[in-house]
Amino acid sequence: MWGHLGDRNIHMNVVCDDENCVDLGQLIEENLITLTLDLGGSISAEHGVGLAKQKYVKAALGEAVVAKMNLIRECFDPCGILNRGKLV
Repeated sequence: MWGHLGDRNIHMNVVCDDENCVDLGQLIEENLITLTLDLGGSISAEHGVGLAKQKYVKAALGEAVVAKMNLIRECFDPCGILNRGKLV
């Protein structure tokens, strides 16, 4: 864990460098993110979501917000050639 005390950001990453703990690491991450959202926190601050936390964006923002973000994206990138494979 690390963060920015001045703007109340705490970053948490679960790192498993042993293949035997990957499942446990994923479970810990899911529980941390669920708890964070339940407490009114965010899965991202100034760094963006990235690929690792992409699967939690809809839970964090809601389907309607993600749909609006994708509509905006389509306005600027109608052929879908920019940032392929990214959620938004």
